[in-house]
This record gives sequence, structure tokens and C-alpha cells, in this order.
Amino acid sequence: MTSLKRSKVKFKKDLFEILDEETTIDFMVTDAVWAKAKVPKGNRKVNLWLGANIMIEYTFEEARALLTKNLENANTNLAVFVSEF
Repeated sequence: MTSLKRSKVKFKKDLFEILDEETTIDFMVTDAVWAKAKVPKGNRKVNLWLGANIMIEYTFEEARALLTKNLENANTNLAVFVSEF
């Protein structure tokens, strides 16, 4: 859940900073490996890694909705687990 929260916070923070100019970002490839990517000016899409060798392109709005829903589900599942434990 930590990486999900971190992704959502980073997404919200950087979203509007990259819309109007070309920028270079760092992204996590694995826990210990980071890479750089150039994001073109006016980019309005992101690619999210879903696991099982699946990556899908989303608009910012779709990605934000998906990350929000996943975070809510993770928090709900954690609360159920803690209450049953």
C-alpha cells in the first residue's frame, strides 16, 4: 500500500507541472533501479503498470480515478484484516 499511496501523491503533485513544458522525470523500474524519461509538452496521458506484464495507457483523469479506487480498496481490506486478526 505504501507504493500506491506514494504514486497517488506524486501523481497529484506533479500533474500540472508537466502539462505545459517538456520535462524529464525519474521513475522506478524496480525497488532499486530508477530511470529517466522525457515527457513531451502537452502530454495528457500516463502508463500504469498493472502487473502480470500488463501496462495500460490512461488519461490523467482515468489514472487518478483508478489510483483513488485502488487506495480505497486497499484501506478497506487492511481494516478488515486488522479487525479479524
